[in-house]
Amino acid sequence: RASAARAALVVACAALRATPARGYPYYRPRACGDAAHPTGAAGDHPYAGDDAGVSFSLFWSAHDGSNETQAWELWDNSTRRLMPSSWATSATGDEYKPEARLTLVVDTSAIAAGGGVGMVLLTTSEGRFEDVSMHEDHVSGNEGSSSALRCGGKRVNPSLRTNKHKLIWWAPARGTGDVVIRATTASAASNALYQGTFTVRENDGLQPPSANGTNASDVAPAHDDTTEVGDSSVGSEDEAFQVRAFVVHGGMMFTGIWMLMPGAVGWSRFGRPGPNDKPSAAWLSWHKWLMLAAVALVVIAAGISYAEISEIGATHYDCAHGKVGLAIVVVACLQPVGGFLRPPNPPEGELKSQARRTWERVHRAVGVLIFILSFFAVLSGIDELSERDESVAARFHSVLFVLYVFVLFAFFAYASRHRAAASVSRAAFVELSSFDNPFADDADVDDDRASLAPRGFAPSDA
Repeated sequence: RASAARAALVVACAALRATPARGYPYYRPRACGDAAHPTGAAGDHPYAGDDAGVSFSLFWSAHDGSNETQAWELWDNSTRRLMPSSWATSATGDEYKPEARLTLVVDTSAIAAGGGVGMVLLTTSEGRFEDVSMHEDHVSGNEGSSSALRCGGKRVNPSLRTNKHKLIWWAPARGTGDVVIRATTASAASNALYQGTFTVRENDGLQPPSANGTNASDVAPAHDDTTEVGDSSVGSEDEAFQVRAFVVHGGMMFTGIWMLMPGAVGWSRFGRPGPNDKPSAAWLSWHKWLMLAAVALVVIAAGISYAEISEIGATHYDCAHGKVGLAIVVVACLQPVGGFLRPPNPPEGELKSQARRTWERVHRAVGVLIFILSFFAVLSGIDELSERDESVAARFHSVLFVLYVFVLFAFFAYASRHRAAASVSRAAFVELSSFDNPFADDADVDDDRASLAPRGFAPSDA
């Protein structure tokens, strides 16, 4: 058995090592601005930092300067279109007209690694990117696509792998001044992260190409043989794998904390034998094993999330969900440890020690804390997942979870009231049948009192 276990472990480790790395130039899904860009190695990508191989140019999107979507943007292979030099906003291509709809070209051809064909993450200090079907759709792997835009349009990470990224950028309002656009790019699964910074100056006097007297049909964006497009399906599959991993993480957490733990609490609260029932420790076994199973699921789910975050090179515990989740794992693991170290119950007929009473209060308080933390963890987890996959309806799932919690607590409240009412009814029945019966002798009364008293107590001891 030991040799078989060792062999299985070796095979599992080999499989993990054989798993291809999933690298992206964006490692902070919720960060905006400069904070969205890595400042060091991430995942399997070493860090190269700023590099002249990442260049930028700004063009008009329409010959007449119109802010309407242009036909060339919707053509097949539109990403391979070459922006005419006459459409540059200025001689240096680093000026913008306020509130104009412009095309930003990020050229990474000069990066030797992978021929510069890779993905890119872009942020802008002002203005916003536009999500169009040409290139900004970030395929989520569920037979649809979700927007690559974040941060109110100030961040975009298209799934397209190419050496010339063309993105629609809306210039900010007049009086904004200089705008800083930053890019991080990487090719393949383990090539370096390269970055570039582009400062664009405001110029309200810029004129569209039509002001130069050129004919729109003669200078429309043409096919560009130098634009290479890589296989974006690899990134899409990896993105879908990542989403599935986080879905499994959430499902296991929910099952452990919101299904198995309530079951353990239910056995502890309602499964104990009554004063007239046959002694049994079945409730304790159910409580213990359900709680251990719940903690095991929580630990495994946390491990899945940690491994996936490490795989993509993201920062651990950089958001509220991660911090709360870590607290849940620690507190949940303390529960079974505290259970095994609990002070013993006194023999029947003796009062509980102060240590035992304190332990019971702490044990219950820790359990309540787990549910409170988990409530916020589930809601923030749904929000995190919806950020990665817009097919996840965050509001719908959040409302569904809140309703589930309400029904769960309503059931426990009803069951507690029903149990208390049953105990009162049993006592009232004994009083009417024995204590208030003028024909009952003293022996009958003592027998009824004994049936209500805790085991080991005589009526005279109460």
